[in-house]
Amino acid sequence: WEVINEQNERINIQSFVGKPILLNFWATWCPPCVAEMKSIQSAFDQTQKNATFLLVSNEPIEKLIAFKQKKGYTFPVYQLVSPLPAIFESESIPTTFIINKNKQILIKESGAKNWASQKVISLLNQ
Repeated sequence: WEVINEQNERINIQSFVGKPILLNFWATWCPPCVAEMKSIQSAFDQTQKNATFLLVSNEPIEKLIAFKQKKGYTFPVYQLVSPLPAIFESESIPTTFIINKNKQILIKESGAKNWASQKVISLLNQ
């Protein structure tokens, strides 16, 4: 499946394989999504050299970038542009997956969570 990055380029998700991934499905209008962003930023700050962060939304990439800049976040955001594999489909947002470097899903959570917990940081640094 594909996303558009902040440089307006189409990217196949397979290109991110090889590092642990925090995959988050969200929207700018979603209060629980916005509520967990500070913890995602904290996790990003602590693990960005070892992990990949994919914050994916159906909204236009320009809107996602503007939201991120307004809030002062530095993690990357992406616009979804193709259907998701069934394994990542969810009825609600936010939904977040922690995937290890071998493409195994270690965590799947719906709703706002603290993504800067020691457990998550440890998984993302492996």
